[in-house]
Amino acid sequence: MKFDSDGNFLSQWGREGSPEEPGYLRMPVSIAVDSAGRVIVADWAGEADNKIIVFDQDGDFMVEFGPQGSGLGSLIAAQDIVIAPDDTIYVTDRTRIQLFTLDVDGDSDRIYDLCDNCPDTSNSDQSDIDSDNVGDLCDNCPEVPNPAQLDSDGDGIDDFTAVLLGLDPLGAIAIPTGIVSQLMLAGDAEAVTIGSSPANPDAIIAYVATGKSGFASVDSTNPLQPVILAEMTLPGDSTDLAIDLGN
Repeated sequence: MKFDSDGNFLSQWGREGSPEEPGYLRMPVSIAVDSAGRVIVADWAGEADNKIIVFDQDGDFMVEFGPQGSGLGSLIAAQDIVIAPDDTIYVTDRTRIQLFTLDVDGDSDRIYDLCDNCPDTSNSDQSDIDSDNVGDLCDNCPEVPNPAQLDSDGDGIDDFTAVLLGLDPLGAIAIPTGIVSQLMLAGDAEAVTIGSSPANPDAIIAYVATGKSGFASVDSTNPLQPVILAEMTLPGDSTDLAIDLGN
């Protein structure tokens, strides 16, 4: 269900169906919204059926991923979803946390940013007179190839952006829609929240409640290579958590 900031009902969507029907819902256990307004739902219907389902902001089905299983990108029993500032999707899944990503179309020109030669300016024709992989509308030298915007491997991601993403600018590697990485944790990953580090405000830290094992913190600044910072044993059963970095 969708409500406004005053709690007034706006709309609802989703319906029960069979596993073969795209976008069906059986038992939603967690929900999150990314910066593009897309609604990401973890749907769990027993050990035989786990999915991550994505709807647009109007409730129309877009895509689903994460088939049942224990392999990379599959889901054992998704429990919690949270969205990082860069729109990476964090999913707690039994003894691990998995990171997924979706293609983004920031300028709404129906060309995803990873394939868009001008991702911040709408240019559906992708005109690029100098063939430097920078669209004419955002190229500061549109008639002459510009070394400052070089894309050495021709993968649609300029070299500077590739380095920021932790990719090899010579490797023709692009981040796909779907699984990015996973990290095994002690205990059962029950819930996750995203924050920064007091020592490094630019870091993206995932804080995970790990059931009877307690608590874990993961540096996921580079979503391709998340790193465990700490795992702490706590009394009782940690099923949820929140952070307050202001105190």
